[in-house]
Amino acid sequence: MLGLGNSLSNIIVPAAGASGVGLSFDGTGDNISFGNTNNFGTADFTLTAWVYRDDHSAAQQTVFFQSFNGANYFYWQVIWTGSVATLKFVHGGSGVTTGTNYQTTGDLDLMDINAEWGHVALSVDRDGKIVAYLNGVADSRDYDTPTASDEAIGSSSALTLGGGILANGNGILSNVAVFNGVLNTANILEIYNGGGTFDLTSNSGNYDTSSNLTGWWKLDEGEGSTVADSSTNSNAGTISGATWVANGPS
Repeated sequence: MLGLGNSLSNIIVPAAGASGVGLSFDGTGDNISFGNTNNFGTADFTLTAWVYRDDHSAAQQTVFFQSFNGANYFYWQVIWTGSVATLKFVHGGSGVTTGTNYQTTGDLDLMDINAEWGHVALSVDRDGKIVAYLNGVADSRDYDTPTASDEAIGSSSALTLGGGILANGNGILSNVAVFNGVLNTANILEIYNGGGTFDLTSNSGNYDTSSNLTGWWKLDEGEGSTVADSSTNSNAGTISGATWVANGPS
């Protein structure tokens, strides 16, 4: 079910004001594979992650989730448009209805978080809105979710973090999660304010969506070639190329 990973050793790369552990992707295909166990289908979903880059103005993408085959694929990434780095979610493939295969969010500029940890999220209401968040703040643009609500988002290929078809995924990631429902601004702000130690398995304050958690990879092991899933689904991932660093969100 899972891909083969490489044996890893700790690489200590501390950053000012950071604590904990993260997993660094160098932009040359480093990835974590979870097998083909995650298909969003026609359900609502939310993706969240902590991300760190020394220089967001350098136009090398940070890739979060991706899964590819010819008929149906999706990916979530940071992309540059001119001098602005924004979050994008793309759904496409030969089996996807023409005109509904491209989703994007805009005007959250990740270049504002150079050399510091930022929290990103994407909330997708399949018959409503698609909203991106940076550090708990919602994108001010108003986007309808373009993919038809009855059209499945998924892929028979492996779900990965980092590289893959988009082999230039770059940056340090921590606390990456998937929810099978829409998280609102209050939910996401609570997660952001809780920092890198926030427990997604337990409701707290304005965070009341722990029952929707379907995957949570803390990426805090600090050694080895596998990452544990802290949700109830226990869907571990296998690391290929990425390296552990002493740099995580506090």
